[in-house]
Amino acid sequence: MKSLIVDFSIKKEVFFITLGSILGAFVMLIPNFLSDALTNSEFYMFWIITARTLGSSDYLVGIFVHFGVATIIGIVVGTILYKTKILNISKISNGLLFGIFAGFVVTVIFTIPVQYFWIQPVTAEINNTATLNFVFSEEFLLKLFLTHFLWGGTLGILASVLITKKGMRYRCHKCDVEFSKLSIFEEHYQYIHVSSHPHTQKIVILGGGYAGVGVLEKIQKRFEKDVDVDISIISENNYFLHTPMLPELSTGTIEPRHIATPIRNFCKRARFYQAKVTNVNLDMKSVTINTVNGENKISYDYLVIAAGTKTGFFGNENLQKYSVTIKSLQDASIIRNQIITQLELADQQEVVNQAQFLSFFIVGGGFSGVETAGEINEFIRESAEKYYRNIESNSIRVCLIAARDHILPEIGSLGKYAAKSLEKSGVKILYNTKVTDATSSNVSLSDGSTLHYSMLIWAGGNQSQSFVKSLDTKHDKSGKIIVDQYLRLPKYSNVFALGDCIYFRFYW
Repeated sequence: MKSLIVDFSIKKEVFFITLGSILGAFVMLIPNFLSDALTNSEFYMFWIITARTLGSSDYLVGIFVHFGVATIIGIVVGTILYKTKILNISKISNGLLFGIFAGFVVTVIFTIPVQYFWIQPVTAEINNTATLNFVFSEEFLLKLFLTHFLWGGTLGILASVLITKKGMRYRCHKCDVEFSKLSIFEEHYQYIHVSSHPHTQKIVILGGGYAGVGVLEKIQKRFEKDVDVDISIISENNYFLHTPMLPELSTGTIEPRHIATPIRNFCKRARFYQAKVTNVNLDMKSVTINTVNGENKISYDYLVIAAGTKTGFFGNENLQKYSVTIKSLQDASIIRNQIITQLELADQQEVVNQAQFLSFFIVGGGFSGVETAGEINEFIRESAEKYYRNIESNSIRVCLIAARDHILPEIGSLGKYAAKSLEKSGVKILYNTKVTDATSSNVSLSDGSTLHYSMLIWAGGNQSQSFVKSLDTKHDKSGKIIVDQYLRLPKYSNVFALGDCIYFRFYW
């Protein structure tokens, strides 16, 4: 089948080969157990000598080392196999061949040198003998190779079975979806690509955040074996973002890779579209998206809306124009670069002029605003102390503007503790204050005052996505979708919604 692509997971492949190596280390001892010759074997001498080297007289220490070495060899062999791709061991015959080859290599480059340069000299010293000629005897070498072929054969067969059952992914190149078993892929191929008129149930997920990705993983697991189910996920960004960590990213505490994961990494039985949703026709069961290739329509049988929200400016174009949001990777990068620029400018000024370059205003008393204020305040003050020694700490002004008489209303009294901690660190909090307008350098407040700023960060609220507001269904006053107790739209039992884009009424 030309559309079949076999893929492997390095973690699983190395783990399975290592497991086979450990079991093989036990199997290679079986002939000695059966002949009651274990205490006279080279293995026993290896255990004794290893234990003595480690300062112990207990041969069990040597046994532990024996299996430890098998583990290390398994990891090395598995990694080499995966990186070089010298053989596909998904077939048992290939696994056995690879195992025997591995046994030969390990014997030549590891076991024989260890025997010659370490085990036998120590054995000769213990037995007070001077000859080591028997190391090269045909009988001895034959025994070494046979035992290691037994080890390698066990490794190869076990790893082959486990990789075939648990470690392989069979990807359909035409559909860009993958299956855990070859039999499921073959069923998919016959049903979708050979059948004249395949009928599939199409599930479309809108949104690549916590809700969307969470639903995707559940659905993929539930319908993994159902080849008549087609799953798609649509997101404007091609990565899943851990948004609560954006303030840390904006100060360089963490890197983008720490909080961003490609959505395609989650897509096993699903296809991913990086696109902006412009319209959803609930009656026609279609979603209109804008991609780099233009407008496109995707039909569905079941729709999951997990679109989240976007930053809301309450219709004030000046706030949108002059402020920086804290919603994406790009926002965090802009904030960090701007802070550093302001520090550089302030460091070159006289002390009396530094404050105009170091006035940072954060609007919003919720989680995002509070954490951003705390993070950048710490970052600015530490940077000024360590690297910008011409800057006076009194010139730094970090101000949090909250519309209520308290911050973090979601956590109750803990918000008061957070406020005290912020104020102690140098953050000024303006309560019961709203930003009514802004210019390129000043903000107008609800109390009639105007304040100068060098950077304005907006975390003052969110609003529903445009296509969510335009849906032909019930909304609350903020534009969120009203759903029933099953997270369905009232008039559309095939459409579900969850996450920040919904208004949920409790039914108990």
